[in-house]
Amino acid sequence: MEAITQSMLGMFLRCPHQFERRYLRGEIIPPGIAARRGSATHEDLPVGDLRDAARDHYVRLVKEEGVFISKDQLPEKEKLLTGTTRTALSG
Repeated sequence: MEAITQSMLGMFLRCPHQFERRYLRGEIIPPGIAARRGSATHEDLPVGDLRDAARDHYVRLVKEEGVFISKDQLPEKEKLLTGTTRTALSG
């Protein structure tokens, strides 16, 4: 670690154990579906274009960076991923 950022310091103050796992051990857990969906809508476009862009961005994030799905959600994994793409992002 070459420098300490504001987000690193904030994490350490909230939970030193989380800081240790993330920054010292390198354990990275991808964000959940809701966070991915939220990241996919950071655009200022007409509604139809926004839906397409959000869907495409969501799919890219899930494929390239992953998504956290808890053990109790595993049986519904496909439904969660495809349902989010179809309904929540497409209208």
